Amino acid sequence: MGFFGKPNDETGIPSAVTKDVLREALKQRDIQCKPSATRMSMVKQARGISGLLSELISHNCPEQRELLPEWKEAVGVYVRRAKSVELVAAALIKFMALSAMNEKGASKPFFNDLPNNLIFKSFTHIANCAGRFEQENSPESVEMFPAFELLRVYDREPPETTWAARWQAACVAAGDDRANKVFKKTGRMIALKSSEVWQQLGDGAGGYDDIYGNPFPPFAFNSGFDVNTIDRFECEKLGLL
Repeated sequence: MGFFGKPNDETGIPSAVTKDVLREALKQRDIQCKPSATRMSMVKQARGISGLLSELISHNCPEQRELLPEWKEAVGVYVRRAKSVELVAAALIKFMALSAMNEKGASKPFFNDLPNNLIFKSFTHIANCAGRFEQENSPESVEMFPAFELLRVYDREPPETTWAARWQAACVAAGDDRANKVFKKTGRMIALKSSEVWQQLGDGAGGYDDIYGNPFPPFAFNSGFDVNTIDRFECEKLGLL
């Protein structure tokens, strides 16, 4: 469909273009390489000769094609959307299984007698949050906002009082001493996006059975808790970076 073209000199070099192939090609152009020369150094020399690498790739790896520059942005957007859909689908399948069993096949009584309207509400909330989680973990977002803060967003009756304990249990299970230190110093539940603490929250570290098993909110049924992003400056100030 015209998305791909032949490799150019800036293309990644396949393994089929070996040291011997590079040495011979350079020798034919009166460039002698030491016996101890590395493949990387020979590739660097070859890049200085216009058209040499693309010629070697086409000859030694004729099936290789490269995405054309004009299509990179559009294809990148498509790939990110596809990854989000995969994450949402996984979250929905997980949720459908929650009322009957957990990953070990054991019964989860907490979910057995919930009203259908609450099941559906949680179902849609998980799907929405899964898509947002994918976006907020893009390299660009992580660079600017490296951390999440867990906090109450919605009022619940009766109010949930165990989240400080849940957070500390998750920090211990994840081995995240920095997040635990921030909590003890400030009372705020903040951890880097890359921290295992988020998965531990979803897995119910500390022995909780009202959990969903996801590394993103909602971590537990009808909790009223969500996350906000924390920027790099504040992460450095708190000692997370």
